[in-house]
Amino acid sequence: MRAARHAEPRLSPRWAAVGHSDGGHGVLYAEAYAAEAPELAFVGAVAFAPFTSVAAIVAFNGEQATRDPAQAMDYVVQQNFNVGLLAAGLRVRDSAFDLSTIMGTDLQRLMPSFTTKGSVKIVADLTQAIQAKTLAAFSGFKPEWATVPAMQAFLAANDPAVLPGFTLRQPTLVLQGTADASVPEPLTAAFTAPLLAAEAPVIYHPYAGADHFTILPQALPEALAFMAEHLG
Repeated sequence: MRAARHAEPRLSPRWAAVGHSDGGHGVLYAEAYAAEAPELAFVGAVAFAPFTSVAAIVAFNGEQATRDPAQAMDYVVQQNFNVGLLAAGLRVRDSAFDLSTIMGTDLQRLMPSFTTKGSVKIVADLTQAIQAKTLAAFSGFKPEWATVPAMQAFLAANDPAVLPGFTLRQPTLVLQGTADASVPEPLTAAFTAPLLAAEAPVIYHPYAGADHFTILPQALPEALAFMAEHLG
């Protein structure tokens, strides 16, 4: 914001944050850092399908794979993608972190993809690797991955769903599709429930039938109206 206003001084000092998926996760933390620029006024956030409750998402996908064997490949790919993504983040903080504590050799071999490619290509690499080995033989994430102390601490510090005392004080709109295979709606509902119970200024709106991407055009009018109300 400071850089933007330096480049264009006519910009308002009032600002809000909008993000989708990982970006939706990010904007939930925006108010925690807003005080670093006291000359600016942070007025709220819009989070589309925020990527929270990561360990719960991995477990949820495992349950879905068991219930729906025909789609098990998709769910297992998503599980390994999420664990790999978190492992890549943890390795940025701690380059000495031992990947073998949370994953097998097949997923370890794919880890360079997580720092050199976009998500679509990573998912394609994972799908190809798992198909080549079969679901049963692929050596991916370990069941205890989220309880390994280093990863457990990383999740506790970076996932608002498990961060002790996490709350929101500025108006926040959370928009979530009920057909989202990447960020399951029941988990987003569970994340927002205690915030709503504590009367945090949060609005949660699920969109029936919207997936991880169609939530954007479907919920955009509501997001724009929310922003106009709070930035106006």
